[in-house]
Amino acid sequence: MLTFFSRIFFTISSCCSLAVPHTMQPDATGHGAGGSSGDQGGSQRNTATGPAQASASCSSPGVSRKRPRSQHPIGDDGAGTQEGGRVPAVLPLGSQPVPDAIQGGVQNVFNDAMKVSAVLAKLSTTDLASFTRMYSPDFLKSASLPLLGSDTNLNLAFDVAIHNAHVTDDDPRRFLVVKGVPGSGKTRLGYEVLRMWDDPDRLGKLAGALGHPVHLVRLFSDFNNGGRFLEDVDGDNMAQNLGARLASQALGVPLDSVKILSGGSLTGLTVANVLGVALQRMEAKLHPSIPASAAGGRGGVHAAVDPPSAKMVFLVAVHLDEYQVYMSHLALCRRTKQGQMSSTDSVDYARWAFKQMLSALNHFARSSVVQDRWRVILLPIVSGTPVLGVPMLATDKLAQRLLSPAILDRTSAEQLVASVFTSRCLSDAFSELDGAREVVLSALRRGAARLAIGDSGFRPRLLVNLGQNARGQTERIAAACQAEKGVIPDVASCLSSVDWRAARDSVAVVFHGIVGISGAQKRALVKAALLQTPIRFVFDVDEQPGTLEEKALQAGEAAGLVHLDTTADEDYRVVRMPLMQVKEWGTVDFLPPAY
Repeated sequence: MLTFFSRIFFTISSCCSLAVPHTMQPDATGHGAGGSSGDQGGSQRNTATGPAQASASCSSPGVSRKRPRSQHPIGDDGAGTQEGGRVPAVLPLGSQPVPDAIQGGVQNVFNDAMKVSAVLAKLSTTDLASFTRMYSPDFLKSASLPLLGSDTNLNLAFDVAIHNAHVTDDDPRRFLVVKGVPGSGKTRLGYEVLRMWDDPDRLGKLAGALGHPVHLVRLFSDFNNGGRFLEDVDGDNMAQNLGARLASQALGVPLDSVKILSGGSLTGLTVANVLGVALQRMEAKLHPSIPASAAGGRGGVHAAVDPPSAKMVFLVAVHLDEYQVYMSHLALCRRTKQGQMSSTDSVDYARWAFKQMLSALNHFARSSVVQDRWRVILLPIVSGTPVLGVPMLATDKLAQRLLSPAILDRTSAEQLVASVFTSRCLSDAFSELDGAREVVLSALRRGAARLAIGDSGFRPRLLVNLGQNARGQTERIAAACQAEKGVIPDVASCLSSVDWRAARDSVAVVFHGIVGISGAQKRALVKAALLQTPIRFVFDVDEQPGTLEEKALQAGEAAGLVHLDTTADEDYRVVRMPLMQVKEWGTVDFLPPAY
C-alpha cells in the first residue's frame, strides 16, 4: 500500500528538490513497521462494519432514532480497510543517499501505476494556497459583511481546539458540525472558524495554553462546487477521495486535473500523504536547517518562534462544506451501479463512506508515529443540511459538537441588509450610499421594504441577496438620474423608487425549480407551515411514512428544503418556511407592485 510515510520521502539538495523512494519491510501483521496496535485494532473493527453490512442493516426510509446503536452500519473507527487504519512510521528526512541520476530536479521515480507521486512532488514545491482563495469570489464578497451573533460559536470552536490538543483515547477528539436550513449561514460560520485564527490575540491565547508556538494549516473543500462527487474521479477509497480534494485546493487546480496529474489513478493520494507533505513543507520553511522537499512556502502563520529542536505544533483546520450533496450523489451512483440496491441501503452506504473521510483525518492526527514527529491539533468543521435528521457523523473516536448559525430577528435582519447597501466591498457604483446607513435603515423599516425583509424569514443568505438586488436597482436609478439631469440624486429618493417586489422575487426564484419533491408534497408542506400542524417524523424500524404529509416531510427535510421545530411529542415536527418559499410553492401573493 502506497503511503507517504512508508513509501516515499522528499529530501533537498543544495539547489533542487528530489523525490526518493523508500520501501518499508512489512512486520508480522503485514503492515509497515512502526504502527500502533490501537490503530490496527480500529481498522479491524471498521472492516467488520463495512458497506456490505450497512446495506443489510436498515429497512425503513423514514427517520428512526429508536434503532439500537449496534444496528447502525457505521464503523467506530478507521479510514477504511484500504489504508490499513493507520499511518506508518515517519522516516527521518534526508536519511537516504540521493542517487546521482536524479540530481538537478524533481523526477517521478514510481512506475505508471504510482504516478500520484507527481502530485505529492508538486505539493512539496508549491506554496500552500491561502484558505481564502479556496472559497468562491462571490462568497468572499458576502463574507465582508458582519457575522451577527457569532461570538458564542467561535468561543466553542476555540474550546474544541483546546480539547483536541489534549485528547486521549478515553476522551475522543471533537469536530464541529454546522447544521441548518439553506441560507442560514452554515458556510459562513465554517469560514469564520478558519478565519478566527487570523486574530493574533486568539492565536496567542492558544499558543499560551499549549506553551508552544502554533502553526496553521487551513483547508476548505466544497462538495457542491469544485469538490462535488465525480464518478470518473472518485473510487471506493474515501481517504483517497478526500486526499485528492485537499490536494486540489492546496494546489489551486481542478479536481479532475489532480487525477490527470497522478496518471489517471488516485492510488496513494491519501489524506495522510497530502497532509504529511504539507506539514513537511511548512517545517522546512520555518526551520530551513531541517532537510525537506523544498525550502519555501507561506502556510506558516504562527504565534511565535519555535524553540530550537522543539517538536512543532500544527493546528490543522479543515472545513468540509455541503457534505449532504456528496452523500446524495454517491448514494445515487451506488444505487445505479448495484441495480437492486434500495434507496435506504444506498443512503446507509453513503453515510458509512463519508465517515471514512472523517476517520482518515482523525487517523492522521492520532497516529503515534505522526505524534512522535509533530504535535497535530485537528479541527474538522463539517457544514451542511441534515439528511433525514439522522446524526450519522459521530464515531467512538470523533465526537461532534454542534454549531448553529445565529437566528436573526427583524432588527438584526434590517442591520444586515443595511450593511449590504453601505458596504464598499460589494460595490462602489453609488458612493453616496457609503455613510448613509441611517437613511438606509429608515427606508428599510417602512412599506414594501419591511414586508420583503419579513418574507425572507430572516435567513442571512436570502437577506444578502435581497439587499444586493435592491442595491443594484438603487445604483441604476442613480446612474439614470445623473445621465438625464446631470446631478447625483440623494439616497432617500433613490431608495423610494426601489421595486421591492422584483427584488424579492429574484431571490425567491431559487425555491421554484427544486427537484426531488413533487408539487403535491410542496403544497402539503405549505399548508402544514401555515397551519403549524405537527407531522410525524420519527418512526420505528419496521414502520414507514404513510400519509402525504409524512412523506412530504421526509422528502423536504432530506433535500434541506424545510426547517423543522420539535414539539412536545418527540416523534413529531412543525414545519417552518419563509414566506418567499410559501409564495413560490403555491399561495396568492399579497405584496403590492411598485407604482
